[in-house]
Amino acid sequence: MGLLSKLLGNGDAGKAAKSFLDDVVKSVKEVVNDTQKPGQQGAAPQASSRPASALNDEELVNAPSGDSWGPVMPQEENQFNYPGSYDDYCDGIFRSEFPEYRIELEKVNNGRATVFSFYGASGKALAVEVISRKSTPYSLRKKCAEQGIPYLRYYYDYEGWWNTRSYVIRRTRTALRG
Repeated sequence: MGLLSKLLGNGDAGKAAKSFLDDVVKSVKEVVNDTQKPGQQGAAPQASSRPASALNDEELVNAPSGDSWGPVMPQEENQFNYPGSYDDYCDGIFRSEFPEYRIELEKVNNGRATVFSFYGASGKALAVEVISRKSTPYSLRKKCAEQGIPYLRYYYDYEGWWNTRSYVIRRTRTALRG
């Protein structure tokens, strides 16, 4: 019997909780892989072993943070302190920072995800998917890979993953440069 089975039991609720935790781990690995491509410097983020809610005030202030992630919301504009939806936040950044591209926004997955398509003089230059951590986003990523179109993913509902303005700009600009 595994540790999760012992803690959560083998009933439907325990199986659902284990499935949820498995999905979280899988999504974290994907994000780390998406942000740590060959040739990049730095290591994958190392988060505290305790959730932010379990840290005291001093630990929160001194907790390690990475580029756009950590237990304390950064002062920089991010999707959580922006006075609008995450779609409006991303759309505003993309249109103001990348005016040389025609950007199309499409709601997908019954409105639970948004795809931003960047078009340049030679056609589609980038697909950016803004999705829930509960999504299974493999089809668009696979389609882009088959077509040789750069692909990015941002999650809108991970606590502690802030999508700061500078992070979104830098990561998007890097993808557009190919």
